[in-house]
Amino acid sequence: MKHELKIPVAGGVLCAELRTAERPAGIVVLVHGSGVTRHDAPNRLVAARLVHAGFGVLLVDLLQDCEARERHNVFDVESQAQRLAAVKDWLRSQPATRALPIGYFGTGVGAGVAAMAAAQSPRGVAALVVRGGRPDSALHLLDRVEAPALFIALDTGGDRQWVEAAHRATGAVKDLVFIAGAGDSFREQGVIEAVAQHACRWFCRHLMPGALETDLEQHHPGTRCRVTLEDRPPHAYERKRFNVRLDISLDSRAFVVNREHDDDAGVALREAFQAANRQLDALEAAGHRV
Repeated sequence: MKHELKIPVAGGVLCAELRTAERPAGIVVLVHGSGVTRHDAPNRLVAARLVHAGFGVLLVDLLQDCEARERHNVFDVESQAQRLAAVKDWLRSQPATRALPIGYFGTGVGAGVAAMAAAQSPRGVAALVVRGGRPDSALHLLDRVEAPALFIALDTGGDRQWVEAAHRATGAVKDLVFIAGAGDSFREQGVIEAVAQHACRWFCRHLMPGALETDLEQHHPGTRCRVTLEDRPPHAYERKRFNVRLDISLDSRAFVVNREHDDDAGVALREAFQAANRQLDALEAAGHRV
């Protein structure tokens, strides 16, 4: 599903596009860099992969057309970070998105914008991914980031040192991955697919479980659930796999659900929670208290 939106913020109205899975497990706000708009092809590919994984994606232009023509606006990271925080608050005010966990994905200049917004206004930001660019523009604030943060960098090139510096400065749960063969724009064949896979992995780990837990607890009040998601390194002749374990308890009863998938953590998570709901339904139908 796609919806063209106009989002009111201080100083104007922002253009955005919301793309969602049928029942999104969270919303990722995608913040692009300089010289492109929300229609940028690589970012739209990442958005498509996130929707396929079960999320909603808000592609937003944090500058109006007239503002984007002025270079000082394009590189005003702090002003754009304030607008990104306003977009987050707007999502929190909308009936369709108010209950969904929110993540940020920033590229280029947008990497610094997303990092700064997550540091200055951390409440309600559940996960952060930045790809290349200059996230170090928020270096003096990154120890205030609370959301789990994934940094994606070139394996060689000018941006790598800036991404590494931002990663070191971040105080939250964090990870740093390098993409082989990537140029400054991450447009080479296969590169953006690798970026999308890492982003899906991170958001599945840090956005999806919360939404699925909430849904489970609403359908089965009093249920307690602990989620463990692991990436199992492949052995010889094996593919990497994502393993999900749910420890479910209610009153005096408890059980465990395990699921795994070759390359999609979201699939494994959804299948595990579906199995847990079925087992709880069956127990309740049989007159048991789990």
